Amino acid sequence: MKLIKLQLCLTLFLKFVEGNPGAQIYWSSVTNASNPTFFSDFNVNIFNDTDGITKLNLTFTQIEDMEKFIITIVIKQNSKKGMKDFDRELLRINADTCKQSQGTFKDYIVRSIYKDIRKYSTVKFSCPQPKGTFYLRKFILPGSIPFMDKFLRNAFRGYFEFSFLIRAKPFNKKLADGFCVKVYGVYSFE
Repeated sequence: MKLIKLQLCLTLFLKFVEGNPGAQIYWSSVTNASNPTFFSDFNVNIFNDTDGITKLNLTFTQIEDMEKFIITIVIKQNSKKGMKDFDRELLRINADTCKQSQGTFKDYIVRSIYKDIRKYSTVKFSCPQPKGTFYLRKFILPGSIPFMDKFLRNAFRGYFEFSFLIRAKPFNKKLADGFCVKVYGVYSFE
């Protein structure tokens, strides 16, 4: 009896881990905004590389040293069929770059994104963050998000928006908007 329960649990677990193998993200466009008080020469684009994978390039110059960054990651989806008003928030994560060993950085999704950004970027995300010119090159935009149909239970076919916002805190000043990158795509599954 215990063996049957164990087999059933293992089967259910494997089905969960498998997710929806037919799910696919098709990236279509990117927009950005930056605060000219703190950032200049801001440029971002997405492209299909020769390997068929959609990637993102980003470059910017940070004009002054920052005490810290606050990173916000948001996934929104349109709530009306055929409309592109992104008013259905599926996920929101806030992370303080000075607290990388605690809090939000312990979250699997945040750690994974942070690790990938560090791999393809010259941004230090240290405290303090020194001024300079930084880049993110050939950052892979996933064709699928593992378990998306599981951990984002309210996700459905349609347009969605992935936002990456950095708020900057210069020394002896208040926290202010730094820059925001929004990547748009379509989530489809069978």
